[in-house]
Amino acid sequence: MDPFELLDYEAPGFLDRMTGAEPERNAYVELHNLIAAAEHPREFGPESRERIGRAHGVDLTRAFADERRALYARYLTHCLADGALTAEERDRLAHLARTLALEAKDLDGVHRKAYGATVSDVLTDDCLSVEERLLLFTMQHTLGLDADHVGAVFDEAARTKLLRRIAHALCDGELSADEAAELEALATGIGVAIPGDVRPLMDRATYRWQLRHGDLPAVELPLRMQTGEIGHYGGGATWFDLNYSRLRVSRSSFRKDFHAHRVAHISVPKEALRRLDTGSVYVTNRRLVLAGGRLKPIELKHSALLGAECYQNGVRVMKKGARSLFVQVQGEADLFHLALSRALNP
Repeated sequence: MDPFELLDYEAPGFLDRMTGAEPERNAYVELHNLIAAAEHPREFGPESRERIGRAHGVDLTRAFADERRALYARYLTHCLADGALTAEERDRLAHLARTLALEAKDLDGVHRKAYGATVSDVLTDDCLSVEERLLLFTMQHTLGLDADHVGAVFDEAARTKLLRRIAHALCDGELSADEAAELEALATGIGVAIPGDVRPLMDRATYRWQLRHGDLPAVELPLRMQTGEIGHYGGGATWFDLNYSRLRVSRSSFRKDFHAHRVAHISVPKEALRRLDTGSVYVTNRRLVLAGGRLKPIELKHSALLGAECYQNGVRVMKKGARSLFVQVQGEADLFHLALSRALNP
């Protein structure tokens, strides 16, 4: 009977030869080979197991339990290969289980594993069709699986698939509109929601992609906005008064880099900074706002700014006719730098 092949009988050991006995395993081998060689299930049954057990002096309702379960599991996998369990296959499985003296408690683990494998298969194409849902429902009842268990198995498999796809999409820290649409379609197709704690990561990655590749993103900011004003960035930060001359002197070995504005690898030393305040920094299409807890908020129109440079430990904001500010944001400094730079040069 497909998909089984015949097993070799085990040669008797020294003690077996001395006593004239056969290895106990040969009792299972004989039962296995009877099933494997059968063209139809009616050629074997529980009586075959009892006959072989008596002949070998082995209780095949207790011995070789793992082998008997593995044999049943292999046939179940074979039946599920085409994605369905026909009535004939269900009858054959039941007959095989009786022949192998396998009860419901013996088969629960096998059935759960098979159901889990089927769930993984139906999720392969990122969509759960009506036919696939019916297959899972039929399997649940055919195999006698608990509804809560199968629900948990499906939810776990679907959630794992979705989270893996999200992790892959976010591996570069960015999420394009096309990638976001694909993830939403996947979640809908397999019937699982994107976890709430993952949404902020996706939103941040979407913002990062837009900032670097798309239109300057619009975000809500806790500011009293002017007519036509659009928010582009908001985050926590600490800002300082920057003594640029002292910075140049303390980092004189980078003279050529300063001249070429290649400063991302340069760290601004403490002696070049005078701390002003800590709070929030906002970028709009019209102004830069630094709102702290000690001093009056700093509001700088874009027309008062010359530009921004991203250093290793913060962003230098260059003001016309005045000392620069140095802003250390709580997060990715390059996003603040890029948002401000793009806002200054739309």
